[in-house]
Amino acid sequence: LRSLDKLAENKDKYKLDIDEELITELGKKWVKSFPSDEAIAEVLLYIAKSYLRIGYNSDANYFLDVLMSEHPKSKFAKMGAISFADNLYKKGKKAKAIALYKDVLYSAKDIDVASLAAMRLANNSAESRNFDKAAVYYQKILDANEEFILKDKQKAYELAKKLASNKLEKIASQISLKLLKRVKKIDPIYEELLKDSGVWAQAAKDNKKAYEIYKNKMKSSWADGMEINEAKNKNFFRNIFE
Repeated sequence: LRSLDKLAENKDKYKLDIDEELITELGKKWVKSFPSDEAIAEVLLYIAKSYLRIGYNSDANYFLDVLMSEHPKSKFAKMGAISFADNLYKKGKKAKAIALYKDVLYSAKDIDVASLAAMRLANNSAESRNFDKAAVYYQKILDANEEFILKDKQKAYELAKKLASNKLEKIASQISLKLLKRVKKIDPIYEELLKDSGVWAQAAKDNKKAYEIYKNKMKSSWADGMEINEAKNKNFFRNIFE
């Protein structure tokens, strides 16, 4: 059930043909067979999510109600609240969805679940072009659970570029500098990441870090001398040691 749920979540991305009704039927059989098992909250979540994905909202609501009323302290109940909020958001009920995300963020005891709620709030704020508010939520995740953002290197880099393109170079720089510690020189994103890290560090007024990054780039065998000169021409090294 756990594997089927993960595949179903990514079926569009990987063009998978997943039978959602198989998940609901297997889940209900499992609940009937093992009503006292400690994993029942997790299974209830998968059943509810599957019903939400196929648009059977009344069935989804029933299992979510059972999940949240009978297992209120479970992290899966909080994840169920996020799934319910996602469904509300898609239907245009954004205020209710955001209220639920915030409730999960400040009540969840599991750090990954709280981070997921914060990520939803950050992405929703970004979608509304409120990037300052989005940055607050991204910062919360980065401070409390940086692994949540950095575990997928490519996605983390794309997020940093998105933030930088919207004048939030300070947090973009934080993400990229943490990411640099995880990326190897043979990684496809390394060269571009290193260059952008220097640009964002300078934009965030961390001139010493920017200088250090560009100095490392100049020393490497693949450094583009023209690129460095262009940075200099833009007063990149101005007031570096202030």
